[in-house]
Amino acid sequence: GQVIDLTLKGAVPSVEELCHNHNLKTGALFGAALALGAVGASVSLPKVEAARAWGVKLGLLFQVVDDILDADSKGDEGPNFVQRLGLNETRAFAERLRGELAHEARELGFGETGTAALLDFFVQRKV
Repeated sequence: GQVIDLTLKGAVPSVEELCHNHNLKTGALFGAALALGAVGASVSLPKVEAARAWGVKLGLLFQVVDDILDADSKGDEGPNFVQRLGLNETRAFAERLRGELAHEARELGFGETGTAALLDFFVQRKV
């Protein structure tokens, strides 16, 4: 992911490229954390993979909101979703991701109250 960041300097990548890049960085970190938690809970391999995939998407949500915060506070820094989509559409994208994550969490059997609080924190954070 970091190598991709360096190759994108000066370019405004597509949404797909931005998602791919964030999935290789923050998404991989969050995905690994959820997969390890699932392994520790001794769930089946498909559930471990589902938890990992949910964590990857959670990492993407984190980065989309991070781009919004960067644009709100200090202007655009490097290739990001706000440059590609504009601020309002990036906010809408974050809300769509939040909704998808909430739906997937219910399907995975994650605690609804805790998951909702986590997603609210991610979307509403200020730093």
